[in-house]
Amino acid sequence: MKDKFQEDIMDLIDGEVIFEDIEEFDDGKMFELLNDRFCTKPCSPEELLARRKEENDRRVALGVFPVAEDYQSVCPTDMEFVEANPERFIVPECIPACKELWSKNVYTFMVCDFLDLEAGWAWICIKDNLLSDRNKEILASLSRIPNVKVVTNDSYYKNTAYIKVPFVGQAAQDALLDIAKRFEMQDVPEGYAYRIFGSDNPVNEGEIVRDGRIYFSEYHLNKHLDYIKSLEV
Repeated sequence: MKDKFQEDIMDLIDGEVIFEDIEEFDDGKMFELLNDRFCTKPCSPEELLARRKEENDRRVALGVFPVAEDYQSVCPTDMEFVEANPERFIVPECIPACKELWSKNVYTFMVCDFLDLEAGWAWICIKDNLLSDRNKEILASLSRIPNVKVVTNDSYYKNTAYIKVPFVGQAAQDALLDIAKRFEMQDVPEGYAYRIFGSDNPVNEGEIVRDGRIYFSEYHLNKHLDYIKSLEV
């Protein structure tokens, strides 16, 4: 009997199979996409706009959601800023799932970009060392779901878990959101959101002391207060 953490993810997309022949991330295809994207001659603004439209048309043909005009693919950015501007930093496939994770105090680290989507994968990366014990159990259960791949052996970014699905567009959005809904509300993690108050712990500018904790910002304190409210329901 399946429990709520073992539901077949294909049930979410009406049995539609997308990129069903992809079992692993295709590094060769990614290199081809990167080479095509960056090994080009400088172009005029008009040519740049035309190329952007061409790229969007190609993505739409693959089933990928089109890019937002203000989207930027950047290095890891503070989650508080990303949470306030999701369309600017996150591809549409990942936004609903990220919002669900944020609402449960699960801190995201990175998400896929359009190159990943063009290669057939959508993914969200979280910091697994910032999870509650229960959410660590849920993370470990995800690999038992068909069409879900969990990678935790990144040698560059430590303590990360990449949750990947071989879908794009609406199928990817639905699948990632279902995964995010499996996680439970948790308190904010010590060392990342706050430290324990003590006489040898001076309070820095912008930090907030409350209930024996020093929160690094109002952002983290508010997340803790949301957790407290969830216990009262």
